[in-house]
Amino acid sequence: MIHHRMWNWVAMWLAMAMVFAPPGFAAGKGPGAVRKQAEMSMVVTGQVRIAADGRVDGVRIDRESEIPKAVADLIRQNVPQWRFEPLATSGAAVATDTPMNLRVVARRLYEQADEAYELRLGSAHFGRDEPSHLPSQAEMRPPTYPELAARSNVSGLVYVLARIGRDGRVEDAFAEQVNLHAVGSEAQMKRFRELLAQSTLTTAKQWRFAPPTQGPYADETHWLVRVPVAYALKRDKAPAYGQWDLYIPGPRQRAPWIDADRDATAGVDAFGDERMQSVGRGRRLMTPLDGNS
Repeated sequence: MIHHRMWNWVAMWLAMAMVFAPPGFAAGKGPGAVRKQAEMSMVVTGQVRIAADGRVDGVRIDRESEIPKAVADLIRQNVPQWRFEPLATSGAAVATDTPMNLRVVARRLYEQADEAYELRLGSAHFGRDEPSHLPSQAEMRPPTYPELAARSNVSGLVYVLARIGRDGRVEDAFAEQVNLHAVGSEAQMKRFRELLAQSTLTTAKQWRFAPPTQGPYADETHWLVRVPVAYALKRDKAPAYGQWDLYIPGPRQRAPWIDADRDATAGVDAFGDERMQSVGRGRRLMTPLDGNS
């Protein structure tokens, strides 16, 4: 969907820090080309009522007055077209009121003559487990901020997928995506993503969790969680609910050891940047997020 409204894009665009190349960096595509990759997004929460046959009977958006009207319109336009895998209880399908988390993404369309923007649903997660049914944090030391990144005013967010064994140790960890709140050449951006990912994974493999002792997942051989790890500078201010966050998105990658069919989310970033997210536990959406089958 295309909208012709700025949402303070210019101010946010100008505020995004420039990265200055240290000696030895190849140029590649310059900062101007990288800026055009920028997108802004927000997480919207609410509840969707799913009928016994998987159709959507209704949707509620949390604090709807605090989000842009175009975002609410986009959600209400697409949600009625969704179809979920029916949920069976005691052999019979049942209707449920299910929590939802949606990441709404806006991107400027530079090929358009005027200031046009594409607004879309980027990712989603449906459902919420009891905290006692999931691994809990026991020891999660934050990673070290890479000196070169801090000196270059580069901040960012790393989405980490961790596989936790029955002893609470991290058996494996994988950086699925690294978004940067800075602009540089293509080569610089790649290098800084690697620095943040490497520092994150080095520390993540030392994290410790307390495995669940009750609930439907207590007897599993391992558990999967996503953890957003933020590298923030003094200038950075986390957006409030309903506010846009501007960044240069990194490529999304899938861990070679994850079962794609088990991952019920439609992306790595459906939760807010401060939330640890279980993987493979939500209601399964059978149709695309944009509502088209």
